[in-house]
Order: sequence, then structure tokens, then C-alpha cells
Amino acid sequence: MRTPIRIIVAAVAALSFSAVPALAQKKSDEEKKAEAERRKQDDQAYRASIQNIPDQNPGVFDPWNNMRGDAPADAKKPRR
Repeated sequence: MRTPIRIIVAAVAALSFSAVPALAQKKSDEEKKAEAERRKQDDQAYRASIQNIPDQNPGVFDPWNNMRGDAPADAKKPRR
């Protein structure tokens, strides 16, 4: 039978091994600042490229224009 100390040590070891990947993902302050600066530059470039796109008139283009037939004859006549 295992002693309680061995069980406690094994549990602490298992918990500490599971915390190692979390510590590896932590970023330093310099990395955080560099990433924020990169995101800011990317955002500025995106906004500049959006402003370079010419305005489009959405009402001009109708892809279903030639697919619609004339209205049925019954629909053209008003009902009395």
C-alpha cells in the first residue's frame, strides 16, 4: 500500500507538469508591446487600403436581370 506522502508527491508533480505549458505561453512585456505595435500598423494599413477602394453603386449590377421573365398576363390585368 502506498503511503500518503507518495500520493501527495505524485499529485504535486502531476499538477506542476500540467502548469509548464501555461508558463511557456506567457509573453514578456516587450513581446506584448511589439505585438500591439504590429497590430496597430496592420490596422492602419487595412484602413488605408479600404479608403483606396472606389465607391460602387450597388443598384447598377443585377445578376438576375436576364433571368426574370415578363410578368404573367394575369398579373398585368387589374382585378375588378
